[in-house]
Amino acid sequence: MLLSLETHGYQGVDERSKVRYLNDGIKTSRLDTVKATILSSSEYRSNFDICVTLYKDFIEQSDGQLDMKISAVRTGNHKSKQVGATAALEITDRYYTVSEYRSLTPDQKQKLHELRKKRKTASGNSKIAAVEASKSSYDKLSDASQDGNRNHPALTRQKKRTKS
Repeated sequence: MLLSLETHGYQGVDERSKVRYLNDGIKTSRLDTVKATILSSSEYRSNFDICVTLYKDFIEQSDGQLDMKISAVRTGNHKSKQVGATAALEITDRYYTVSEYRSLTPDQKQKLHELRKKRKTASGNSKIAAVEASKSSYDKLSDASQDGNRNHPALTRQKKRTKS
């Protein structure tokens, strides 16, 4: 159908437009490195076939590696004590999924428990201090309300100053 438009001046989609449509159609962030490579090279930006080949090569090379998690990486053989990536994983006070938590060693679980306990006591102390501060400011207000506003300087008549 588009070929019938050649008599009217249509010449087809140029290579640069094909590359642009290809990149715009890919929504995953896993292929951002390929997109960046294409955008940085004028040769890639003007040749659709090279871009498709680049995407195919990247996907074939990284097939199975894109979904790899830290818990999937192990070192050593099966007879020795397995030292996974979790042994080198630095424990921080954050949310761990069930599978992440199960993969932690007992020492790492203990460290995580201590970090969370510190956070809870620190936030508890700050809450107590905030409550005490609000109580003291409330006490000041209630003391002032007992006297009323009789002595408040903004509400009393000011004496006129005499010029000396």
